[in-house]
Amino acid sequence: MAPTFIRDIEPFQFIEEMRARVARIWRPKKFDTDIYDGLHYVLIDERGDAIHAIIDESHYPVVTNKMEEGRVYDIFRYHSRENDFPFKVIDHEAHLSFNRMTEFKQVQDSSSSIPRYAFNLLDFSELDDKKEDQIVLIDVYGCVKSIMPESQVFVRNKEKMESKCEITLENLRREYVRITLWGDNARQFDVQAVQNRSPPILAVFTSLRITEFQQRITLSGTNHTCMIVDPQIPQRQEYRNEFSKPGDKVKILAIPFK
Repeated sequence: MAPTFIRDIEPFQFIEEMRARVARIWRPKKFDTDIYDGLHYVLIDERGDAIHAIIDESHYPVVTNKMEEGRVYDIFRYHSRENDFPFKVIDHEAHLSFNRMTEFKQVQDSSSSIPRYAFNLLDFSELDDKKEDQIVLIDVYGCVKSIMPESQVFVRNKEKMESKCEITLENLRREYVRITLWGDNARQFDVQAVQNRSPPILAVFTSLRITEFQQRITLSGTNHTCMIVDPQIPQRQEYRNEFSKPGDKVKILAIPFK
């Protein structure tokens, strides 16, 4: 049987075989809780199409560590489900569900015809138009110019204190957008590791919600947000050329005193 391509997958389908590269892996917690929510993947095939795949928490202990980020696998025996999340990680009508019956075989000749990354990159100029009817979480790429490290702030609609970290990202036009990470993402953001890297710090931030604060577009992290530093994408060299000045070193901002 010929392998299934991602663009041909529909919800509630049994898939016998598919070949894909693991574009990224993350282990989120359920929204606004401390409960882990399985293991999540973005997979990409040779046609450049991507899909969100999930190992449910109940299967996680026996199905974890089956795939590594960046490698290509033949994946056998699993089902698709309807992609009915309020905000989708990938713009596809289905997502994949792996369990203990799913088999993973690494392809030793990791085909170069399969792209390394799958991003839903939006230009900063497109953010305003997308904020009202956002269904798919978005990714942005740019140069990290400043970081305000994790601090505790009072969140009114939750009536509790929460961790917050702010990152400022610039594009080639020297326009900026502020990204706010919350909760675990804020606590786990490694400021020291960023400081230790040679500038410029180019990165993709994934799975963001578009919000507005004080009449300015901002981006808010979700439980699916990842920071991918210096990915090998087409615009990388142009960004490195632009952000090569001494002033482009990342600045660590003081936490406001309250």
